[in-house]
Amino acid sequence: MIIRSISIKNFKSFGNNTQKVTFKTNEGELILLTGDNGAGKCVHKGTTIDIDIDDITLTPEFINYLEKTDTGRRIFLYIQENKPLLYEKVQKFRKNIKK
Repeated sequence: MIIRSISIKNFKSFGNNTQKVTFKTNEGELILLTGDNGAGKCVHKGTTIDIDIDDITLTPEFINYLEKTDTGRRIFLYIQENKPLLYEKVQKFRKNIKK
């Protein structure tokens, strides 16, 4: 999964404005996020972060992760409820690897 951007709203001093961080990296690159104190680099452990998944690279290991872990099952449920084309892609892949 590649996260291309993160949007934050109603957090700390940002008020009601949406703050968006866009990542332009190649696969395998790492990003270091820096900034002043209070700039919003960290989140409280109770913060909920929503991630919009448009597409994923499917592998047998990833499908196993979706089926066997709590986080994976939540990701799969999100895909099932919100991304019908992506859900169909995952289902076809699951059927092919189980043959």
